[in-house]
Amino acid sequence: MGSNEQKIVRHCAAMLVMLGLTTMAAKAQEGEYKLELGGGAGAVNYLGDYNGNLLKNFQPAANIIAKWNFNPRMSMSANMGYGKLKGSSKGLNTYYPDDVTTPYDFKTNLYDFSLLFESSFWGYGMAGNYKNLKRTVPYILLGVDAFYAKPNHGSSGMGVAFTAGVGVKHKLAERLNIGADWTIHFTNSDVLDGVADPYGIESSGLLKNTDSFGQLRVFITYSLLQVCSKCNQ
Repeated sequence: MGSNEQKIVRHCAAMLVMLGLTTMAAKAQEGEYKLELGGGAGAVNYLGDYNGNLLKNFQPAANIIAKWNFNPRMSMSANMGYGKLKGSSKGLNTYYPDDVTTPYDFKTNLYDFSLLFESSFWGYGMAGNYKNLKRTVPYILLGVDAFYAKPNHGSSGMGVAFTAGVGVKHKLAERLNIGADWTIHFTNSDVLDGVADPYGIESSGLLKNTDSFGQLRVFITYSLLQVCSKCNQ
């Protein structure tokens, strides 16, 4: 083989190596997207003076979701939702001075907007590359809420809440995500049930005689804004 042929072979080999590296780099970005849009449906329940059971009195709820992915493990989501809460003093062993003759029942319309930081235990995505992305990952949630509660008794009110929760998500397809999560929202007020301080103890902070609510939901989102999309072209 002459020197010219050797140069051609070396040049072709170099091109093949470069093509392989480019393909690997492109595949490394598969399954990574910056934005997700979608919605969720499930149930919420009231936790307070008239219910202390995490699994009792669930009512329907729904929300819309916009999520920004900082990287395969960390995201921030904005959630706008609506749900119903209910509770009653019937069957409770607690004594409430105002409920001696007439048991208290309430229903509340709840409007909620939350910002939640999400951190997964492994990188989330389709590609099984050097980043070791997983199609199914568990995650934890931390964030804050602003809400408006409108009970059928008493006064309506606004408030804020601290939120914590856990969940799991799965990449059904490259751009399609499904999942489920459970969160507890610790509010700074006692307005969810329409009765302020039935014990006669003034509520304050996030835990002292204040109401909370839990939410269990399933969701579906669609991924947009692919990371390094030009590399894949």
